[in-house]
Amino acid sequence: MKVTSLRTARLLAEKSRPVAGEDDSKNDYVRLGAQVTLALLSQPRWITRTVESIRFVDRNVVSRRVVRHFVVPREEAARPKVNSRFVVPVFAVRKGDFISCDLLDGAGHSVTLAPLQDRCKLSYLALLDITRKAGLKEEDGLYEHLWHIVESPREVELEDFEAFLTTSLQGRELMRSKMYEVVRFMARNYLIYRSVPEVHRAEDQVLTMRLERRVPDTRGDFDRAGAAPPGRWLQLLRWLGLASHEFRHEFIQSAGSTHIEVEAPDGIALGYRHLDYLGYGIPPKIQLKPIDSFEARGTSKRRARFLVPRTAPNGTYAATINLRPGAGVMRDGPQAVAGLLAGLILLVIARRSHIDKPSLIEAAATLLLVLPALVALVAARPAEHPRVTRVIVGPRILTLTVVPLASIAAYTLITDWPTWVLWVLAGLSVALTVELFLVYFLARYATRMATVDALFGDDSDARARIEAAAGQADPPIHLPEMTRIG
Repeated sequence: MKVTSLRTARLLAEKSRPVAGEDDSKNDYVRLGAQVTLALLSQPRWITRTVESIRFVDRNVVSRRVVRHFVVPREEAARPKVNSRFVVPVFAVRKGDFISCDLLDGAGHSVTLAPLQDRCKLSYLALLDITRKAGLKEEDGLYEHLWHIVESPREVELEDFEAFLTTSLQGRELMRSKMYEVVRFMARNYLIYRSVPEVHRAEDQVLTMRLERRVPDTRGDFDRAGAAPPGRWLQLLRWLGLASHEFRHEFIQSAGSTHIEVEAPDGIALGYRHLDYLGYGIPPKIQLKPIDSFEARGTSKRRARFLVPRTAPNGTYAATINLRPGAGVMRDGPQAVAGLLAGLILLVIARRSHIDKPSLIEAAATLLLVLPALVALVAARPAEHPRVTRVIVGPRILTLTVVPLASIAAYTLITDWPTWVLWVLAGLSVALTVELFLVYFLARYATRMATVDALFGDDSDARARIEAAAGQADPPIHLPEMTRIG
């Protein structure tokens, strides 16, 4: 840890420590830690709605536009105040995922984002308040761990901090308490604070966050993200176009309702959509199986919509969308070109013994000129979106194999190679045609649309929830009424 960082952590600890005989109400630092913690825990009371739009900007980069509607907390204990301005934690951004970040107010004007050091100070005071209430002994080791948790640009592994906590009874009790979830949360996320002047505290607030983040796509992307890549067999099927590519977006449901819309670029069709509930306080990378999961067909091939109501359980959700080649020449044309090649070769085999040499040369010219031109018409797509290229790279390469197959067939006709060579080429062309037809039909089947949005969950287990609240049964884990995937 840097000396300046430790000096900052010590100074904040001294300023926020209550002094016997002094009026703590005049010391902002004493109250700030508890106020930030309560503001974070009471978000369902002052955040009303979140709307997020996602679009692809590159092969492994998406742009997110998150709009959050909120009010300044009414309770003074949950209303942090610095220099006559209320500062509330509105957003949480996963560490290490985002590339850039920008804030806008309700009128679309840019909002100043506080320096990282200042945001870390507020988060640090919150964690320091939690450890003080747990009765931990204050020392440099504690300050170092807490500051590292809030300042680290990457998700912090808490093994060292937990080893430090296990050395005392108070630390072990803190690890077993609900408040330790706040520590885990800050280890994985940066908090984005909104400063609101005191004169506007009664007004409805809107804050928009625009950011770009990377999403794993290739095995190298997964390795850099520290996540397990899909199996090689699945990768092969995706490359061939026989299995769906996936886009996965994890988000945190902590307050209000959450609306998410994902827009696909031209050339990609959205298929089945999954909404998984991963649980509360569980790091997603060690979550082996979703607690609850729903799947449905949507009502649009270009947009996928997810709605999680404010009554849904808090925690981490994952929206997964299947990506298939969209309607167009690249999806609907390759099988026709491959089928034409197979038909021409079979026709030449059937009539080869009855055709003179000049006619064979004309057939070879047809194979060499017409088919490559058709392949270029189908496969050439200038200014194509990189994500589309990733989804259709396998079918495109298979389509391009028509050119060498046609060239070999033409050379065979000109040089009088044996007929069995043409039979091999015909077999390869038929296999290629079948594979490209499978790509076409699977894409059509996987992207069938529903006529209405699918609704999940109902109140049929309301009695079970009431009995569980009374201690008579275990509560069922579910997504409640009006959870929608469209």
